Amino acid sequence: MDKNRYITTKQGLEKLIIELKERKESFRKTIADKIEKATALGDLSENASYTAALEEQQMNEAKIAELEDLIKNAEVKKMARTDAKVDLGDTVTLEDSNGKKVVFTLVGEQETSPKDKKYSLSSPLGAAVFEKKLKSEVTVNLPAGKKKFKLVKIN
Repeated sequence: MDKNRYITTKQGLEKLIIELKERKESFRKTIADKIEKATALGDLSENASYTAALEEQQMNEAKIAELEDLIKNAEVKKMARTDAKVDLGDTVTLEDSNGKKVVFTLVGEQETSPKDKKYSLSSPLGAAVFEKKLKSEVTVNLPAGKKKFKLVKIN
């Protein structure tokens, strides 16, 4: 896989575009206002507000550059199904030998949210199921060791 390429869903790309717009339009203005207010206080060499605002500006500009790079290199995966293989955007159900089920959605890197059961292609679960067929046995490399599951559902 090309290291510059960023695989995402359409929804993931839309979220990045919205965040970039907010950072460029809203955050930049708010930070500029903070810098202006801090500058009005006088001596900048000992002005904590000024220093904090400059640091916030630097972090915002770095995040803008990161988002622009991600958007530029984004590859939106199509959700059209022509086969029964797991792809980005699919919700997957795995079942272990005890009948315990694990359900999660396969997403792009920037969309990862374990609390929402959204895992990326580079996660152990995502890597194990990507492009696997329904009813396949998959082995997941977990921190506690390898665990086998059966792929029982793809939505």
